[in-house]
Amino acid sequence: MLLFLGLAGGLYWVLTKIDELLFDAIVLHRSLSLTLQTSLSLLLRLVIILLVSGLSFAIFKWHNGAVIAQASRKSKKVWRWVLLSLGLLIIILSGVVLANQAVADKRQAVKSSSTAVSKKKAAAGQITPYDSFSDAMDTTLKSSVVSNRFIPSSGKIPLTDPPESDLIEVRPLVLSSEKLKWMDSQITLDQAWVAKFQPTMIDMGKDQVSVNGAVVFQITIKTGKYDNYYYPSQGRLVTNLGTSYEPAASFIMDGGMPRHKNRSQYIYFCFKQTLDDVQQVKYFRYSFAAIVGDEQTEKLPDHSVTVEFDNKKQPLEYGAPIQF
Repeated sequence: MLLFLGLAGGLYWVLTKIDELLFDAIVLHRSLSLTLQTSLSLLLRLVIILLVSGLSFAIFKWHNGAVIAQASRKSKKVWRWVLLSLGLLIIILSGVVLANQAVADKRQAVKSSSTAVSKKKAAAGQITPYDSFSDAMDTTLKSSVVSNRFIPSSGKIPLTDPPESDLIEVRPLVLSSEKLKWMDSQITLDQAWVAKFQPTMIDMGKDQVSVNGAVVFQITIKTGKYDNYYYPSQGRLVTNLGTSYEPAASFIMDGGMPRHKNRSQYIYFCFKQTLDDVQQVKYFRYSFAAIVGDEQTEKLPDHSVTVEFDNKKQPLEYGAPIQF
């Protein structure tokens, strides 16, 4: 009896360890469901119970050989039925395990599909942004947004890191209704100035150039239900003085702009030639690229456009000089 209890206790300890290893190896590393792990664990316990039962019968037979010998034929028949039942039970449990796993997989697939549909519905107007779409402002420092501001009355223009350049003269441009629509976004040229300042060295590619005049735009973009890409700081400015340098100190919101956002920034175009008088600029044409950021509208003919503000070479009207 004591021998049987000892063996049973030892087998129970082995069962517990195997159960732990089963959970670690199968559930955690192979990502199988807990239902499958539980079913396998129960099957293992059943096998152990049958082994213990067989072992106990063998011990009893060894201890009472004479009695068992008389019933050997009956015991063989009993063992046949036990083994047959065990085989059938294993087959049934295996079927249950596989069925449970299939049901669990199907539920997971339905749940994943439902979640994906819900996310699509949550996106206004059934718009599905690109998987790679990201908000350009996520990688923009707040300090850069602050330093991008142009405040004419401060007497400074932030073309470089401090110290900023000293302004000599600034005049605002009197703009007509400078609003454009693309898709369901609204793009507005809010303000514009022509500024003359102390000669300043700025980086243009690998070179440094000296500049003393610039056109400064304040532009606002308000998106609708689409995630789009806008590149106002990589635009191009052409005036009666020719093509300006690429914008300086302006790279703030270029890139992805999510739906239902309203953002504004300043863009600084420096002249390639010396500016003698702020009223030398007679007309301008400012353009930049815009590209859709979702799967549906990519198929439309105008999925990529050049946004353009152009006063058609009409004489510009200037406001009074700003005092600073």
